[in-house]
Amino acid sequence: MTFEGKTMIRASSAVVLLLLAAFAAASAAGELKEKWVFYTDNIATKEKCDGFIALMERSKKAGYTHMLLDDPYLQALDCMPESYFENSARARKAAQDLGLVVVPSIFNVGYSTRVLYHDSNLAAGLPAKNVRFVVGGGIATPDPAAVPKVINGGFEAVMGQVLAGWAPDEFSAPCVSLDFQTKHEGASALRMTAFDALPAAARGDCALTQTVKVDPFKYYRLTVWRKTSGVKASGSSVILASADGHRRLCYTNFEIDPVADYNDYVAQDSDWRQFQLTFNTLESRTMTIRVGLEGARKGTVWWDDLKVEPAGLANVLRRELTPLTVVSSDGMIQYREGLDFAPVVDEKLGAAPMPDWLSVLPPKGGIYDVWHEPPAIVLTKDSRIKDGDVLLVSYFHPHVIYSHQVNCSLEDPKVFDLFDEQMKRVKALWDAPIYVLSYDEVRVAGWELQPAGTRRATAQLLARHVATECSIVRKYAPDARIVVWSDMFDPYHNARKVTPDGRDYYLTNGGYYGSWEGIPKDVTIFSWNAKPESFKFFAGLGHKFLVAGYYDVPVAKDMARWRKAVGDTPGVYGFMYTTYTKNYRDLEEYSKALDQWPNVGQ
Repeated sequence: MTFEGKTMIRASSAVVLLLLAAFAAASAAGELKEKWVFYTDNIATKEKCDGFIALMERSKKAGYTHMLLDDPYLQALDCMPESYFENSARARKAAQDLGLVVVPSIFNVGYSTRVLYHDSNLAAGLPAKNVRFVVGGGIATPDPAAVPKVINGGFEAVMGQVLAGWAPDEFSAPCVSLDFQTKHEGASALRMTAFDALPAAARGDCALTQTVKVDPFKYYRLTVWRKTSGVKASGSSVILASADGHRRLCYTNFEIDPVADYNDYVAQDSDWRQFQLTFNTLESRTMTIRVGLEGARKGTVWWDDLKVEPAGLANVLRRELTPLTVVSSDGMIQYREGLDFAPVVDEKLGAAPMPDWLSVLPPKGGIYDVWHEPPAIVLTKDSRIKDGDVLLVSYFHPHVIYSHQVNCSLEDPKVFDLFDEQMKRVKALWDAPIYVLSYDEVRVAGWELQPAGTRRATAQLLARHVATECSIVRKYAPDARIVVWSDMFDPYHNARKVTPDGRDYYLTNGGYYGSWEGIPKDVTIFSWNAKPESFKFFAGLGHKFLVAGYYDVPVAKDMARWRKAVGDTPGVYGFMYTTYTKNYRDLEEYSKALDQWPNVGQ
């Protein structure tokens, strides 16, 4: 290197140090240096790309400096057509001409559809242990008798004035009865109506509950039939939970038309239709089944024929850290796959039809249905297993959270290979100075085996995960700034401490308390928890902040809550206009409010 080159590097380094010092001083004083806009959509089509560019032009005019690009296709660039890269180049040039920074959102750990598109078996797994299978005709299938005993699932038996096996919630009794005219099958169905009889304290909730005994770590399917007439309610559901309140066991929504069933307080009519859920009992030995409505205002809903049956090997995960084992009923013989029974593969795993928002990708995987006919265990010609035998089968399966969320494994290092490839491609495409790690609501974790026999707690798994992801970013972009969403690392949010009498975080094996230990100190926290404790906690660890505000509420209200939360905490250097409904109506007003920071919301 020449003397002149060395001199230029020293001069450049001095400038960088001066800028960093000025940046730190401004941050400590509370002055905002960055104003971001959240764009949660793709740019795969010309129309979408035009819309993104138009939003960038409007944002620049309003005084914003950064655009967070949360495009699902950034997770699958190896599968995209050439037109996508042409659109990306056009958007990148527009951003450069405007003087805006586009920040890619990468590494979707919580909402992992785009990651799992590459390998459906990398979904986070829940363990089913020693599930009874019976052998007949050369195949082994789940024992249909090995299920929890639900009393009066057909809603027909009455004991005096009480529906046998079921207890109404505190205020629900006046709204619950049997209907002998309208039913799916059998003599009667459960009817819920006359919701105006509910007191205000009930908040429109009407439900029946039954407690049943269950065996731990068993995998079941629940089905129920439902009919509605003129119903105005915020939702209908079957909720399954451990009877001790330690955790809910199922977070899957009914597979129903969102326009017809989740459009709050719009009257709807629907004929009899069957819905299904799957659930794992995990540590539970008793479980509650709650059937009912939330936020009911008027109309009538009927329920009938609630049944629980084995879920079998539906969505069975097949990889090293989620093994499938088959043993004899006494546990003395372990049968061998490929010798005693044919290799087990669920061809339908993660192969449900792609939703519209991923329709550009070829329909090959990443979307999980709740349940489908599972594969059987097929005996080989020379199998030691005989007809009439009872087998104990252990395996792992994913769980669909709400409508479609499935997160990737925290245990399996193969996920990092996908992230490494993604970072390499995103860096080549955008060459961004900042990257946001998309840790958000990682709701299933900590149950799988771990590499090399390690035994990390779930919080340690997440800490290792984020540290590894940061190293991947720096491998390809050593000078880039890294930002991470706060919720999974915030002890006052989703990383809260789980007390002995508390509820675990969704379906994790223990909580995430301590997960923040994996975040390097120079990583920015993208905070969306408006609590002073959160800001003080991360500031005490030496982190600086971006604030993800707005969430489609009045601007003055949002400013007030964040001003109260931030207080005099140093290190807040930027805010983001965050809309999850693609509502940019208040974009300009929000920017003007940020110009007054911190003298707003007081």
